[in-house]
Amino acid sequence: MCIRDRDSIRPGEKWVEAIERGLETSGVFVVALTPAAVESRWVRTETNAAIGLSQDDEIRFISLDVEACRPGILWRQFQYISFRQSYEVGAGELLRWLDGEAPPPKGKKATETPVETFRRNVSTPPSDRRIHEETGIELVRVPPGPFLYGDDKKTVELPEFWIGRSPVTNTQYKRFLDANPAYSVPFRDDHWAKPYNWDKQTRAYPADKADHPVVLVRWNDAKAFCDWAGLRLPAEREWEKAARGDKDGRVYPWGDDWVDGQCNTVEAGVGGTTHVGQYSPYGDSPYGCADMAGNVWEWTSSWHKEGGRVLRGGSWGRDRRFAHVSLRLNYPPGRADVRLGFRPVAPVDADY
Repeated sequence: MCIRDRDSIRPGEKWVEAIERGLETSGVFVVALTPAAVESRWVRTETNAAIGLSQDDEIRFISLDVEACRPGILWRQFQYISFRQSYEVGAGELLRWLDGEAPPPKGKKATETPVETFRRNVSTPPSDRRIHEETGIELVRVPPGPFLYGDDKKTVELPEFWIGRSPVTNTQYKRFLDANPAYSVPFRDDHWAKPYNWDKQTRAYPADKADHPVVLVRWNDAKAFCDWAGLRLPAEREWEKAARGDKDGRVYPWGDDWVDGQCNTVEAGVGGTTHVGQYSPYGDSPYGCADMAGNVWEWTSSWHKEGGRVLRGGSWGRDRRFAHVSLRLNYPPGRADVRLGFRPVAPVDADY
């Protein structure tokens, strides 16, 4: 990591020489994404140099999403660690990356098309977010009004609602289980479920998946969680509006064009769930909702005309064709899956 304080500069050494020496001797470069950082000429110079070195595998480049800002085009091609939802989660992820457990995937080369649709998707100011006290879930306000629904982009009016910024995590689901000791933990007796099964004796989730979406939950499990918390499952129209916004009927949460590194689908090569918000803010919806493409399919309250409940969002086990925000599948409500979770909706008049 480069050191930029005055004490690190040798007698008679110039700023540029100190920066060059720091880059040459550092194995890791970390930049905190803030308005001040992206506006600083020195930070831009140093960061762009580090990006060049990272493309030659001479340095590891890590960016931290700390405050809402607009990074340079090259900076957006790299995965980052979010510190917005939880400092503790962000710090833990940073330490894991520094330990080499999950190095940030290298971004696209500078010659590829930049992410033109980038916006923090910060149409959601802080006043439009709430924390649900019972569960710790962050809720995002979706304002009333029309949006373009479905593949045919039919105009549909919806009232205001609040929806989970991300899928319910194992940590959040455990609050429900702790309050309901007779309720069964997520478990399925097969090979695929093994990494996600909870311990039946200790009622603990897998140690490495605290902030991953809870999976192996049936529709009734998701509904029971919501009933306990005073929440509900979203209707599929609510889910879709939260995922695509109200302006352009976009194909993905970030825009109409597929962009590698924006979500956890087969293309990401992860082969399992990731912690919620790992692809924020680049993969977020216009309202700031995370993981609405990929990671896990999500239960809705809607029935499918062919039977079963409607699923939305795609998953880590499907490719980008299934990550369209208008795509809908049906699934038996009594079946659990390692690629399936949920996010809740709150009553408009709830006081959090």
